[in-house]
Amino acid sequence: MLTSAPVTATVNQRDGRSLHVDKATFAELDLLAIYCALGISAASGGSRRLIR
Repeated sequence: MLTSAPVTATVNQRDGRSLHVDKATFAELDLLAIYCALGISAASGGSRRLIR
């Protein structure tokens, strides 16, 4: 059974804003079949960046 654990890193910038980088440890379950068909590792996941 695959479980995804999101990981978030927060970095404070010089201008006072924060940079949040989110990354999943595994791909979402609905994408797993697509990754398997393409031969891509499900552990690659994706990342998002958000500046507040």
